[in-house]
Amino acid sequence: YGTGSSQDYNVRLINDANRRLTVDGNFRITGDFVGQTFGGDKGGSAEPAGTWSTIRTVTFNKEMDDTPVIIMAHFTGVTTGGYIVSAIRIRRGSNTISWSAGGAYDSGYTTGASINTFETGLSAGSHTYTLEYNSSMATHTASSLVVFELKQ
Repeated sequence: YGTGSSQDYNVRLINDANRRLTVDGNFRITGDFVGQTFGGDKGGSAEPAGTWSTIRTVTFNKEMDDTPVIIMAHFTGVTTGGYIVSAIRIRRGSNTISWSAGGAYDSGYTTGASINTFETGLSAGSHTYTLEYNSSMATHTASSLVVFELKQ
């Protein structure tokens, strides 16, 4: 569909015999891109005891029911108090979604931990996730928390 202007010819869509759609030019989606598939399995033990401190909070609006939420976090710190590990966890409300730990050579050394996880079965609406670290084990120097919905 075109308006007869020069912009009408900036993009070419090619649908080949293998049902593969190719875009020749730039492609921008103004609506939702849906149709992805998702599979995942997770499990684990309870996170270590200690004092947990919040370092990042993300609130986002989930637009669809029953689509997976993908969560990624990273923590960098310095071990303290004789510990040679650090621990982080991601929570939604009072529920721990996942946790991870990382080690260092000795107390006083840089350590880090990362989490790549997901949550399924949530309804549409506002959801808040927090990244927490076990401040009994390490001090915080840097961190990140990313949360997004995978629309299917």
